[in-house]
Amino acid sequence: MVRKLKNALLAIPGLSIVTAVIASNSAFALQGTDKVVNVVSDVSDAVLTIGGVIAVLMIVVGGVMYMVSRDNMKRILGAKETLKNAAIGTIIVFGATFFLKVITEIAKSLNG
Repeated sequence: MVRKLKNALLAIPGLSIVTAVIASNSAFALQGTDKVVNVVSDVSDAVLTIGGVIAVLMIVVGGVMYMVSRDNMKRILGAKETLKNAAIGTIIVFGATFFLKVITEIAKSLNG
């Protein structure tokens, strides 16, 4: 069952990280809190990695847009909007990851 799920997820681009988490932990039996905490921790690490890469790319794209916009105010405003959205997205990704780390640490301490 897990092997079929792994193969199905590998066929879909972009879900390879989820597949790696499933394959590395084999935690879809989810019999204890430790496994749930490990899955949440691994997923939050993957989200942080992907979100960080996307944020850097968007900041670079916004910066390039700003540099090549010259005196075109419409393009300048578009570049500033891209940079603003990249910053907001970065804050959301880091905030969500921090929140999940806190929750997993609380769960680990309660579990013993």
